[in-house]
Amino acid sequence: MYKKGDIVFVQRIAPVYRNGVFQLLFNNFGVEIWNGKNISSSIKEEDGEYLNPVNALKFSSNENHVWLIIFWKLIRKNPSIIIHEFSISMPSLYIAFLYKFLFRKNLILFGHGFNRSKGFVPEINFSDKLRVRLMKFSNAVILYSTDRKTIISKYVNKSKLFVAQNTLNTPSLLKVYSNLEKSGLENVKRNLNIEKKFVFSFVGRLKEEKLLIDALDAINILPERIKKQCVFYVIGDGFERENIESKIVELKLEQIVIMKGAIYDDVITSSFLYCSDLLLIPGALGLSVNHALLFGCPIISYKQTLSGPFHGPESGYVVNGKTGFFSEPGVTDLSNNIIRSLDYFNSEKKKEIINYSHDELVIENMLSGFERAFKHCKK
Repeated sequence: MYKKGDIVFVQRIAPVYRNGVFQLLFNNFGVEIWNGKNISSSIKEEDGEYLNPVNALKFSSNENHVWLIIFWKLIRKNPSIIIHEFSISMPSLYIAFLYKFLFRKNLILFGHGFNRSKGFVPEINFSDKLRVRLMKFSNAVILYSTDRKTIISKYVNKSKLFVAQNTLNTPSLLKVYSNLEKSGLENVKRNLNIEKKFVFSFVGRLKEEKLLIDALDAINILPERIKKQCVFYVIGDGFERENIESKIVELKLEQIVIMKGAIYDDVITSSFLYCSDLLLIPGALGLSVNHALLFGCPIISYKQTLSGPFHGPESGYVVNGKTGFFSEPGVTDLSNNIIRSLDYFNSEKKKEIINYSHDELVIENMLSGFERAFKHCKK
């Protein structure tokens, strides 16, 4: 039904955490990924047989301001369906619409649907008005969450809105989990040189919106009985690293906070999460939520307010008392929830997290969203 290259997926970069999705889209539907060549990014990119890179021009420091040169390649390849990253600041999006209308092809928009920090108010916001118009002109829209679909369906026919819940390469990660289970928790800790009783982790880019400074302040006010027995692994890199390291010195937390830097080996990162009592990210949540839950690690974060933090759709998997706790903004409540979690999330509760995540957060659920959109276009 689908031949190689009949569907192309145009997006700015091909991040390594998408490799499982890209490979299965290629295997099942022949989808080629057209990503920009040599675009500097803080996200590690992937190599794969499904990649067909295109020339790109970056025209500002904004990571979304990238012009992907796709028009003549579309003419040569003649795909019947184009999936394009739904970013209104990418000129190639409008080239894709031109191709759609000139040659009567199908165009699918893929992404969050709107800016999560600004909300969605088409009545007064020009950017949102434009987004609505583009969604109406497209053949289908694939969103990350049912919440976004519900909001957007007030303005766009819901029959063309589909959900592909954001996730990771779960077949690979579940194999890692199985191997770690065979090794046993104590052996994994020994291999990682973890000697402390309480293990906290952060996984992600070191950006201001992650509010990692608040995590340090919350750890600093923990009771001494916990502080003396805890370790906090910070896995990731980014522009905030210098500020974070300065704060660690200021609070004299050098013996507690271990900066691991960016780790691109899923086995190593997963091993730290497997050994962790909690994932501590006060600010904007993303795919690290999925990663942690797949290894039975609950999440501690701030609840979203009008002033932030502005979480990704993955925050929907954090359910108070089931998969983690949302704290009121402020380090006191954050610190209290750390203490609370250490008592609350026992081995039985963590097993419930494993069962939930291994059922709900699998890659097959994401692929089914794409497949439904493809079938809609083929009608």
